[in-house]
Amino acid sequence: MLPALTPRCKRLALLAIVALAAFLRLYRIGTLPPGDGYDPAWYGVDALEILDGHLPVYLPTNIGREALFSYLVALSVALFGIGPHAIHIASAVVGVLTVPATFLAVESLFARDGTPAHHEGSPCQEGAMREEGSPRQGRSPREERLLRDYGGLAAAATLACSFWHQVWSRYGVRAILVPLAVTLTTWAVSRAVRTWRRGAFAVAGALLGLGLYTYQSARVLPVLVVITFALLATDRRDGLRAALRDRAWIRQALGRLAILAVAATAVFAPMGVYLATHPGTGNERIDQVWAVSPELSLRENLRRLRDEAVDLVRVVAIEGDDEPLFGLPGRPALNPFFLTLLILGSAIAVLRIREPVAAIPLVWVPLLSVTAVLTFGGQPTKRALGALPALSMLVATGALVPLARLHGLARDRAPRAPADPARAGRVLAVVWALALVVGFGYSAYTTYRDYFILWGADPDLFTHFEAGRDAIGQYAATLPPGERIYSSPEMPDHPAIVFNSGARPGLKGYNGRVCLVYPEQTQQPTTYIVVQHEDRASLELLARAYPTGERVSAGPDFYGEPYFTAYRIPAGARAQLVPDRPVAATFGGPPAGTGLIRLLGYDLSAGALRPGETLHVTLSYGALAPIDRAWIVFVHLLGPENAATGGPLWAQDDSEPCHTFYPTWAWAPGEIVRDTFTLAVPADAPPGAYTVQMGFYTWPEMARLTVEGTGEIAFALGEVMVGNRD
Repeated sequence: MLPALTPRCKRLALLAIVALAAFLRLYRIGTLPPGDGYDPAWYGVDALEILDGHLPVYLPTNIGREALFSYLVALSVALFGIGPHAIHIASAVVGVLTVPATFLAVESLFARDGTPAHHEGSPCQEGAMREEGSPRQGRSPREERLLRDYGGLAAAATLACSFWHQVWSRYGVRAILVPLAVTLTTWAVSRAVRTWRRGAFAVAGALLGLGLYTYQSARVLPVLVVITFALLATDRRDGLRAALRDRAWIRQALGRLAILAVAATAVFAPMGVYLATHPGTGNERIDQVWAVSPELSLRENLRRLRDEAVDLVRVVAIEGDDEPLFGLPGRPALNPFFLTLLILGSAIAVLRIREPVAAIPLVWVPLLSVTAVLTFGGQPTKRALGALPALSMLVATGALVPLARLHGLARDRAPRAPADPARAGRVLAVVWALALVVGFGYSAYTTYRDYFILWGADPDLFTHFEAGRDAIGQYAATLPPGERIYSSPEMPDHPAIVFNSGARPGLKGYNGRVCLVYPEQTQQPTTYIVVQHEDRASLELLARAYPTGERVSAGPDFYGEPYFTAYRIPAGARAQLVPDRPVAATFGGPPAGTGLIRLLGYDLSAGALRPGETLHVTLSYGALAPIDRAWIVFVHLLGPENAATGGPLWAQDDSEPCHTFYPTWAWAPGEIVRDTFTLAVPADAPPGAYTVQMGFYTWPEMARLTVEGTGEIAFALGEVMVGNRD
């Protein structure tokens, strides 16, 4: 039998467990994960806005998000500087704090010390409440002692060693706050019931309200709080029947619950008002992934829910998530040791479901997992993360109750049969205790191995966590103020680039696979950041346009070469890249006569081609004045009457400039956009001369720009011959 723990020994044991959790969650936090990734980077962007003085209560960006985690990231950025590490540190610290919070919650539930009958404000008669620490029916005193002494520590150790919690503690999204919120709230409710003080209920309510600022799955937390309060309060009043007979106690209990509700409402009020005045904002993501559809039959909806529940069990217990971004593929969230104890602890809890300490985790787990079952298209371990502390409590039950029973077998049998049964009981108790020690050690080791050695060695993590985009933002942040910066093909509005550049203003981006954007003459030093393995055209074209420029291999290593190359151009350099067929045409918009866009020329990939071949048309154009509308460019191939189109149109390519990557509202006067369009000539096109023309319109209004001097809505570029080139 494990020895009784003094408070000092318990504190030292908890400190060791928290130290283990801190090591696993903070070790190599600056390099693993190697980047922030799309969703975590949004919290970095939020942090920059918060540090600039914007204080949101809810964030409508990125499909809507609760704001609490963004404030923690802002604090981390203020302390540790801009970079992915700031996001991951904030997340990891929350993960570490959840371990002692789990200890407090589980310790409080296992202790189950009753409210003294003579406590101030209690109308109950003395003796009506259970005695503090008195054993419950069905539990032996040694079980009570083991759970009271070691239950909280075992649950905390389970969470500390959990690969599931390890992954999300370091990932960097707000879902990691849910386990902390639910454990602190559960602890506060348990403490409030124990003391029966109004202030304690106010604290519990405040924590409940704060928990609603964490993540959507925490919206079920009020239900858990009410159930937990009801179970604990009626149990302290010697059961539901006795409580219902005591009207004075019922009034007092409702009063305490009202205090909790008022405090929760007061804390939640700012976000509640925001959501009420912005209908639909708080449910945007839920509406997208909601598994139940009114358009489907009851049978189909039930099948969907079954599939999601099976998927949750599969990821947690059998084969894990197959997405490398969220853990080691093939590695279930719970290892075999924890899964075995969980099954055993759950069975024990079911058998004792009439006891609050058994019923609460059985309620907690499905409530905090329901989001993973009711939604699809996401990571079930993230959406069910709030259930993990309760699962840890069940693991602790599965570990300690059998140990108490085995020790009891040895003690109870010894007087009657001191030889065999007693000896067998002692041996089994020792074996079980050793198995627990080995199992927890095995869990800590495999979490370290699977995360840092196996998963951390995957070279594709660089891509999964968008470390290249982080590097682009970080490089942009090092360039002198006032320097013009273009990136290709990575868009500078990506949150990883925005955050890591410190939200540097003026960053512009285009897709060099289909276009090039360049100043007719650089007014200030200009740098292009080109991811050359994705954009193989820009560097060559820039070298032709600005021979005085310089290539700088500035990006991190990416499979043996720099992830990106910078092309730096001095101020005053005039572009020497000219189209093969220069023209001078101006497109005007409303009001009439206002020149908006100039066409400088075009290139054709061929002057003649066969039916079934493709013609590439490259336009060179730019803005004469700022443009506030998104104009669509059309490039058409016109020939003889086409029965399929009911006119002379044989091929077309209609798109916003740069295939939507550089829309006209982003153009600046003095820039030239070199834009390529593709015309696929039909196989049945008759031979002859065809005309290529282009123009601009808006959708769906169908407003048109006209060619100044002619009033036409299209400009004829030239002719190509379609037929047999031989």
